[in-house]
Amino acid sequence: MTLEEAYAEYYGSSASPRPFLHSLTTIVDATAEADAGVLGADPRYHFGNERFSESQEVLAGRWRRAMAAGTAGNQAATRHLLGLSLAAIQDFYSHTNWVELGNPTFNRDVGITGKDFFNVAGPRENTCSDCPEGADGEGSCRDNLLQEMVGGGTLTSGYSGEAIVNGQKVGKPRGVDKCSHGGPRDGSRVEGARGGINKDLPTACFSPHHHLHQQAAEMAVEASEYYLNLVRGSLGDASFLRLLALPPTSPAIVLVVDTTDSMGSQLEALRHSLARLAEGYDSLTHPPSQYILVPFNDPLYGPAIVSDRPHQLQQTLNQLRATGGGDEAEPVLSALSLALHHAPPQARLYLFTDATIKDPELYEAVLTLALEKDIMITPFITRPPHLGGIRGRFDLSEDMEEEEEEGNVPAEEEEEKVDEWSWGMPDLHNNTAGWNGAPNRNLRDPRAQMDRNRRQVDRSKRQVDSLSQYTQMAWRTGGQLVEATRDNLEEVTRILETGHYPQAVLWREGDIVSERRLQFPVDSLVGELTVALTGRLNTATLTSPSDTTFDLLAQTTTTDDKGFTVQVFTPYYVQVLISLQERGASEYGEWTLRVVPSVPPVNVLVTATTSLDLLPTLYTPDHSASQPSLQRVQGQAGIGRDTYLDLVLTGVDTAGLRRVEEGRLLGSSGSSSSIGSGGGGGGSQDSSILSLPTVSPRRNTYIRLPSRTLPSHPFSVAVEGVDGRGHRFRRESSGSGWESGDAHVSFPLGRDIWGPPGAQLRVPVTVYSSASFTTPVTLFLSAHDALGIPVTLDKQRVTLGRNESVTVVATVSLDPQMSPSTQPTTTLTVTATPTQGRTARSLAYVSATPRITDLTPPTCEVVSKTSCANHQTPDTCSILRWTADLRFTDYETGIFSVNSVPKYDFPLFNTGQQVVRMSYLASCCDPKATITVRDAANNIAVCDIDNGGVAEVSKLSTGAIAGISVGVIVLVILLALLALILLRRHRRSRKESVTEVRRRRRMSVE
Repeated sequence: MTLEEAYAEYYGSSASPRPFLHSLTTIVDATAEADAGVLGADPRYHFGNERFSESQEVLAGRWRRAMAAGTAGNQAATRHLLGLSLAAIQDFYSHTNWVELGNPTFNRDVGITGKDFFNVAGPRENTCSDCPEGADGEGSCRDNLLQEMVGGGTLTSGYSGEAIVNGQKVGKPRGVDKCSHGGPRDGSRVEGARGGINKDLPTACFSPHHHLHQQAAEMAVEASEYYLNLVRGSLGDASFLRLLALPPTSPAIVLVVDTTDSMGSQLEALRHSLARLAEGYDSLTHPPSQYILVPFNDPLYGPAIVSDRPHQLQQTLNQLRATGGGDEAEPVLSALSLALHHAPPQARLYLFTDATIKDPELYEAVLTLALEKDIMITPFITRPPHLGGIRGRFDLSEDMEEEEEEGNVPAEEEEEKVDEWSWGMPDLHNNTAGWNGAPNRNLRDPRAQMDRNRRQVDRSKRQVDSLSQYTQMAWRTGGQLVEATRDNLEEVTRILETGHYPQAVLWREGDIVSERRLQFPVDSLVGELTVALTGRLNTATLTSPSDTTFDLLAQTTTTDDKGFTVQVFTPYYVQVLISLQERGASEYGEWTLRVVPSVPPVNVLVTATTSLDLLPTLYTPDHSASQPSLQRVQGQAGIGRDTYLDLVLTGVDTAGLRRVEEGRLLGSSGSSSSIGSGGGGGGSQDSSILSLPTVSPRRNTYIRLPSRTLPSHPFSVAVEGVDGRGHRFRRESSGSGWESGDAHVSFPLGRDIWGPPGAQLRVPVTVYSSASFTTPVTLFLSAHDALGIPVTLDKQRVTLGRNESVTVVATVSLDPQMSPSTQPTTTLTVTATPTQGRTARSLAYVSATPRITDLTPPTCEVVSKTSCANHQTPDTCSILRWTADLRFTDYETGIFSVNSVPKYDFPLFNTGQQVVRMSYLASCCDPKATITVRDAANNIAVCDIDNGGVAEVSKLSTGAIAGISVGVIVLVILLALLALILLRRHRRSRKESVTEVRRRRRMSVE
């Protein structure tokens, strides 16, 4: 059974596995990241150079950070930390002699807090004999471990000549025969005892102990499964399943709401929408995974209200009042940053405002965070109803701009600006205001006129810039900019109430300025079709393969409207739903959408509920590391660097996919640049046809991209083919998240950063230039934190020539009030913007750790247990239940949680108790259990209980699996995940000046 077959068997063939596969991909990518840069060269992260205690300390510290992040709901950080730890746990079996010692099973102490290794070779103890065959890095070394090592059960690991610890190169000690790691990239293989002992791959040219690779891999799978079950037991089933994006849910709904005095109508409309969401919540088949609300005013923003149900958001909205605001610009991006930090991956974020952006310096950081977490941003911009576009506080009309440039401000606007300038600022010489600060509108000051003109021009520029940033943000993340007026707010907010189940993109096109006919295929795997149009339209019709035409600008239709529903209808936004299940198979085929803009531009988004979706990821080979790998591209692909596109087609196993015929890179305007019968777009200049290595991919397809000819503008990916019933299909990536550029930013010590509250963390950041630089280029650097924590850089700008790099230091000043228990993680974004070209960016996770750390794990004791004797067969095991009496103790921070695998509902207890007694009860058909107890410092203790095995267990059919508890599907998924991790790692191994101290961001109340 494959990964997706297991998913479909349990959740149904129509369920989209995309969120689940996205979570696994993130974890797998983190395992590969453990091999990159200094992190990959440090033996403490890989059980190398006999650094067993240090590796165990690294894993124990990361466990505490991961559990704190997971408990706080930061899934992105938890996945990253989990992937790094799984890499180290798997390395234990390929880099040490655990397998060679004849151990029959994996080591349960690896990565567990409070555990250590004792029978470890001393620093002057010989461990290996000379192996000339392995000296060239391509030979096998079968018996080079000393027999006294094997006989005595002494643990050792291989040394690497390229190892680096705390910035210093460390190699094999001289005068003693220590084992090398081995392989062609290990310089120590020719020193002392030549050869090596690594079991990374099943080939002698890379692993001297290749003959033990399969055995090491099987132990690594068992150990990883055990570790993941400990994570599950520590977090609990609900948090663990959410970590893996299970079960199928609709994406989280995130509301970022302007509460200034002009937003009263918007707040009222949102209250009504939330009330309807709360009323209909219990009837939803796939409710959103979370509901998040972040209000903002000026200068305050936050806090983030997070709930599993819409009711709490409804209560909070009912308490909010539109008031204040001062000037017309608001801390929009600060609020977005806070919301994105709290939002789970693949959420849907809706921004409600009528203001321009006061903090545009955060734009790149916000975009980076949204793209990293695959979050779609949809801004709702409210405008005055008497204007014909986004005007007033946005996008002033040409005649108004001309008047402002000449200093001729309209009377109403002029009066407003006089108030703003003179209120509370009495001029004692001219008596332009009374002593109480009230304005005297009859007096004119030429200095005031000059000041107004200057500010008016600044304001106009800010309006244009803000609109551009809203538009770009929406397009890059897969959303749409939606205009609204105060008289249609009720209708617009109904978007929140339409189905949010994961939607695959069939067609996406922006900047349509003239009549356009779009033709797109609808295949047999599509259940429902959604068409959304933004902008002013004269005509919008949709014609099906059965020649039925729907007028999308009519709220009612006179045609065959079976399965046709108008979900949202305003002058600026239309959204309709077509049920293919109701309309029947005759509607599978080519659909035609005809749009005629009234006021350009117009944007089109066609999505569908379907199991067949596209999950593309860009990778670049890391040839310089001791363990070559493919590293996921963050932000942008470097020009001149090899780039691989991993195309994952979800639902392939159950879809009966016939073939994939074509893949394309789409230009900045979306589908118009590649396919379509109506002309337009940029043609071959805006798209690249990809050469697919196979027309029938099982799941993953790696495509080498022409990196020197990648689009310089943001681009997305589309594939076309034929499904198992002969119908054509087309899928696009959800946003334009990638771009190519001349620079690259990375964190050489890894993206896992930590320190206690109040600490100043010095984080090295490396900026690279590409081979495409012909002359030196200046890059402007910036660094921001999602929670408004002060961040400074020791250089504001750097100048680099071709293939040059420089390392700067970002200083993160953790808030002394930052709580490691309630707010344990944040995100750090560093960007590098050239004078010409695209911004390079990278993101790291910062964890707040307790200043006084409880390093002592709790204890777990099985006081007594009953027997399953004479009830250990399939016929008798169900008759009897067994009981274990348990005692948990922790005399420092106290007991925090107790969980088990298989799941058992333990009684509630007060967190922080030093002694807790409980009982575990199970059927004799389930004679084994793992009890995990966690203290308040995230240390754990484990009780593994074995009450005897059932002699013969009848095999379950795949249909029966779907009827059992959640634990079964989790186990199947874990096994598939672990196999995927090992497979992916093996596949990759074959590849070859000072910045201003930033002000605390507009006083977040968190």
